[in-house]
Amino acid sequence: MSLAPDGADLVAQALAAPSSFSGVTIDGGASAPWSTLVLRARMRAARLQAAGVAPGDHVLVSLPTSLGFVEGLFACWLSGAVPVPLPQATGARAGAIAARITHVARVARPRVVLLAAGDELDLEGDNVPAITIDDGEATPSPTAVPHQIALPEVAFVQFTSGSTGDPRGVVVTRAALNAQLAQLHHGMGVGPTDAAVSWLPLFHDMGLVGGLLLPFAYGLPVTLLSSLSFLLRPARWLQAISRSRATMSAAPSSAYALCAAKVRDTDLEGVDLSCWQVALDGAEAVRPEAIDAFAARLAPYGFAREAFMPAYGLAESTLSVTMTPRGRGARVLDVDKAALATGELRQVAAGAAGAVCIASSGPPVHGATVRVVDDAGAPLPDGRVGHLRVRSPALGSGYLDDPTATAAAYPSGELATGDLGALVDGELYVTGRTKDVIVIRGAKVCAEDIEAAVEAALRVDAAHRPPTALAFALAADAVLGERVVVLVGMHGRATLDDQRRARALAAAREAAGAADVLVVPVAASALPRTTSGKLRRTEARRQWLAGVLEVEAAA
Repeated sequence: MSLAPDGADLVAQALAAPSSFSGVTIDGGASAPWSTLVLRARMRAARLQAAGVAPGDHVLVSLPTSLGFVEGLFACWLSGAVPVPLPQATGARAGAIAARITHVARVARPRVVLLAAGDELDLEGDNVPAITIDDGEATPSPTAVPHQIALPEVAFVQFTSGSTGDPRGVVVTRAALNAQLAQLHHGMGVGPTDAAVSWLPLFHDMGLVGGLLLPFAYGLPVTLLSSLSFLLRPARWLQAISRSRATMSAAPSSAYALCAAKVRDTDLEGVDLSCWQVALDGAEAVRPEAIDAFAARLAPYGFAREAFMPAYGLAESTLSVTMTPRGRGARVLDVDKAALATGELRQVAAGAAGAVCIASSGPPVHGATVRVVDDAGAPLPDGRVGHLRVRSPALGSGYLDDPTATAAAYPSGELATGDLGALVDGELYVTGRTKDVIVIRGAKVCAEDIEAAVEAALRVDAAHRPPTALAFALAADAVLGERVVVLVGMHGRATLDDQRRARALAAAREAAGAADVLVVPVAASALPRTTSGKLRRTEARRQWLAGVLEVEAAA
């Protein structure tokens, strides 16, 4: 098999000789060194083999953030099986998650599913036996080991978030994973004194590869929090970084913005973030205003703005494609808004009238290349916005049992990302997704830009958690013309009074180029999301047109 760029099979090496000096700590819970986790995983692998799991079989891993998840993942590899990481089907969204898992099961045809003790999962008639895994139930014993077999050539199947359609299973080979781990090591400047904290879901590429497998491959300590723990109290993330003296942690821009808005001074007593050297910003659009707000809010607690590391990636490339150099901080361009709508990044002076800020996601990681092409596939020069195409040794080998989608996404060995952006001085500036572009009188506007403008207009209200905006376009008709709908998700008991509604409407109209705009307040829980938290704009539009969204009076 093809190995990582430095020639190492990092996964095999880490499983064969795991670190005894560092490992995983579950924030507020159990901890274990990597060596103990691998030994327990060997016992669990023997149990998988006894249940009939054979090399190459798929195993659904529907477990919470826990030592059990780590052991279950490693057990799949040690038994020769291919893990398929999925969320745990519990909580307020259990029904939607169970439906997603049922969809995945029909595609992946698993041999077994790994569940936490006490969990149940009905796969709608599919005869898939469950094996329960609970922290601490496996006592390490060198005699309880599986039959020695080769590690699977496929490291895992990563199902996409489904933000623009049904989830598809990206087949990530062990060679691609090794390449990505080496790319992350090189791009993040990982050293032996680094330590990590992550609250990102372990069934998501950023949480799995960046938050868990990178520390495992290089023998680093990592502290894991559940996503729910972070969402309920964002300060826990910052407290965990301070307490463990972590140097690396990642999150999307929305998480940085949430911390800046909601973390109280009393939550930060004794917190020291001077250790934090890599604050990776990815998984969704990088927002300069979120970077500014977080850096200003946490500077008194030792956070250095230079720690920000905006990046771009996607599951189809295992994780990362581009990454800002460590220690440089975010690079932001001020560009002309009107020119951007026509597909050009035309730089203007900071603060100039009609200027918008756009953040660099850095240069391509080691061994990867990014091309920008027009609708016909012809290369575009620097500064022109087009479709992003990627080549990398970390590319997945396609979508599981979907040759049509694979051929469309990986033409001629490249990855057609479905994203839009431009290259400037060798660095990538992502401007949006093809499916989320709204065309207004010939000008192209990204839904995310409209959403960011509305959220910024409402963020001045400190009494409530900032609302979440979701924008989509309706087809033009003779009466309404071209109309943009902006759903404003309100949290808790917050409301959109006349004054706040007027601010939101003005911001949306300006961002959308004075298009006919409808601002509609809804409960934040009504906004369709993927299991990893991404907004599903296509699904929101469908629900709106079908009249099934519960809304308040529209502006």
